[in-house]
Amino acid sequence: MLNLFLRLFFLCFGALLAFDALLPTATQTLKVERHSVHSSSKGRGDSYYIEFDNHRVSSCSVGKQKYYALKDGDELVVKSTRLLKHCVKIEKEGVVVSNKGFWRLLGIFLGAGFIAYGVGWFKPEKW
Repeated sequence: MLNLFLRLFFLCFGALLAFDALLPTATQTLKVERHSVHSSSKGRGDSYYIEFDNHRVSSCSVGKQKYYALKDGDELVVKSTRLLKHCVKIEKEGVVVSNKGFWRLLGIFLGAGFIAYGVGWFKPEKW
């Protein structure tokens, strides 16, 4: 019974990932509201975020150089996925600030893998 629920979960999550990757991105013009840094206690380094005053996309992860280059009040064109609301591209005045390269391909392959496990096409427990 637990195996059935686990497979159903993987099937639904895989479908969500695949649909999110296949749907067209949402494009919005947003203003940078504030900056935040999340520190890791395990020595993995810091994560840099720019935050927006928006209910659709609240924040985006950027690199350290981009974090310091963008100022509060800057207007950015943000492309994000429709379902999971991940930032995939950030532009400032036509110049690409951040671009997540292979996010669509990764989402499709991970989604297909989760769907395949959920349907029962491969069974890692028998390996």
